[in-house]
Amino acid sequence: GMKSARGQFVAIFDADFVPDPGFLRRTIHYFTDAQVGMVQARWGHINREDSVLTRAQAIFLDGHFLIEHTSRNRSQRWINFNGTAGIWRRDTIVDAGGWQHDTLTEDVDLSYRTQLRGWQFVFLPRLACPAELPPEIGAFKSQQHRWTKGSIQTAKKLLPTLLRSKAPLRVKVEAFFHLTSPMCYLYITLMALLFY
Repeated sequence: GMKSARGQFVAIFDADFVPDPGFLRRTIHYFTDAQVGMVQARWGHINREDSVLTRAQAIFLDGHFLIEHTSRNRSQRWINFNGTAGIWRRDTIVDAGGWQHDTLTEDVDLSYRTQLRGWQFVFLPRLACPAELPPEIGAFKSQQHRWTKGSIQTAKKLLPTLLRSKAPLRVKVEAFFHLTSPMCYLYITLMALLFY
């Protein structure tokens, strides 16, 4: 897409996202600040009430956006682009070395690399961009596997650089726990085995 896009801003949406017609008007003005490299909207859910699975996913994702992303952004810790429902400044992507495909979560990878370069991100919790949640357990498991593996790949790739950087300690601590959070699954498994 970057090869054919000509503008200085790139809006990214997955195929199942349905942005509001006023999406660009509600987001583009944040780029008047020359330090802002990306603006992320919150995910909404078209099929929230379809099943127990979609309701559970909606709760999980609402917590991620409304609690985690909001608190990280307001406390000047780093957030990540969530792969969709956001706008990037083209110069930000280029400055960080472009999209790299050595992790399953190239969006998280690019997010951390750009913030290491000094770019700021803006999260808009009141702007929801509706999308379809995976309606079947197989699709949900596949999605979670990608996100989990990709976070660990990004942690292995970038944490050493981030921890040596001049970023504030609060940013380093939050980034460490954010990128290594999938390790909790290993600890839960070990705890379950200890019961036996």
